[in-house]
Amino acid sequence: MEKARKFLLDFGMHIAKEEEGRIYFRGYGPDQYVYICEKSDKPEFRGGCFETESMEDLEAAQKKFGGEIRKLDGAPGGGYKLTIQDPDGFPFHLMYGQEPAETGQLPEKIVSNFPSEKDKPRKGTFLRFQPGPASVHKLGHFGLNVAHAIRKIANLIERVPGWNGDHNSLRAWRYFHSYVKNVRFRIFQ
Repeated sequence: MEKARKFLLDFGMHIAKEEEGRIYFRGYGPDQYVYICEKSDKPEFRGGCFETESMEDLEAAQKKFGGEIRKLDGAPGGGYKLTIQDPDGFPFHLMYGQEPAETGQLPEKIVSNFPSEKDKPRKGTFLRFQPGPASVHKLGHFGLNVAHAIRKIANLIERVPGWNGDHNSLRAWRYFHSYVKNVRFRIFQ
């Protein structure tokens, strides 16, 4: 865990909470935490987490896919979480009710050579970056290596809370687009 702690702090995250065997890391955005590092016997990724619009959506997902909705008493911001296994055995989590964190200090705006109506080009000035961690807002995407990409995409869309089976459903598309921002699949034969 010490190597992970050092890497994530150097990467630009901040510790939101630390307890025995678990560290919650956050960025400067409104998310209470964006990464959880847990002590384990083997290295593994335990899944991404997506926020539902309502408790009813979380309960509907539980009814459809099983699992137990757990209250997150010890986690920063609280809330409720449901863990679901997809057909390939990959876990992912649905969450509702987490209180937003107070936004941290925003990074300084970088003046560029590309002017717009609001910005002027930097004339006679230079950008001087200081060595150190970047400003992390959140973790916006993660990658999966899957054998059957089409089946995986269909399965992810089917698991959208509140989805009624209509592939043209605005709600399903909004959820999938809003919360699964960057999905890339690499197909292996």
